[in-house]
Amino acid sequence: MNLHIVLCTLFSVSLVAQDVFVPLRESNGNLKMSAEINGFDMEFTFDPGAYSVTLSPDKASYLFKNGFLNKTNIVGKTWNVLADGSVRMGTVIRIESIVIGGLYLYDVQATIMDGRNTSNLFGLSALKKVASYAVNNVTNRLEITPFPDADYAGECVAGNCDSGEGKFVFFDGAYYEGSFLNGKYHGKGKFVWTDGDVFTGTYLNGLWSGKGEFIHSDGTITRGSYVNGEKNGIFIVRNPDGTEVKKTYKYGVLISSEMQ
Repeated sequence: MNLHIVLCTLFSVSLVAQDVFVPLRESNGNLKMSAEINGFDMEFTFDPGAYSVTLSPDKASYLFKNGFLNKTNIVGKTWNVLADGSVRMGTVIRIESIVIGGLYLYDVQATIMDGRNTSNLFGLSALKKVASYAVNNVTNRLEITPFPDADYAGECVAGNCDSGEGKFVFFDGAYYEGSFLNGKYHGKGKFVWTDGDVFTGTYLNGLWSGKGEFIHSDGTITRGSYVNGEKNGIFIVRNPDGTEVKKTYKYGVLISSEMQ
């Protein structure tokens, strides 16, 4: 599915506030995923063992013919060692942007592999553009933690999402509503995830900072203070059954935990 979204403001958001989840589909023993290449939606095989994002000759030809790539994207030629040990020539290109799960990855190196029977692979040259990633085999999705200055696809639907009060809705329906400064969350605000989790509190330059309350979709409520996006000090966790746990953190590290 192509995303046709008006980008009123692309801004840096906290990595603790908006991790990215990309659905994975199993097909013939491989994990398949969707990604946009310069605005064109494609299917890839998720392959962290591949050094580079790889495009098949047929798909690359389509992208060039329809203006999604052009000769300025071509870097040069390279030899590639495949998984079976064979060596094949490829054309190295640079892709301006790849979008996965609404997250923009800029200036990604890719290889157009010569020869037949070449798959589109989502490899390390793209995965190195994020802080961390992991495959969740329970939910069948790729879970990504972006760098703090990541850009996301979405729309400012109300107010001023640059410097002022506004509401920014992400491509998947999650949204932030509150204060902005220079395109970042700054001041009091609320972030609502699509799974029902809600954080309400204060932000500083896009990071949780100061007092905050996190209400989980299962009813668990966590209250405490943050410094630069990390839990710091005493937190009270109220479980759905009414029991409470007192936890003490020091800059994100759990120091102690005791039932109340």
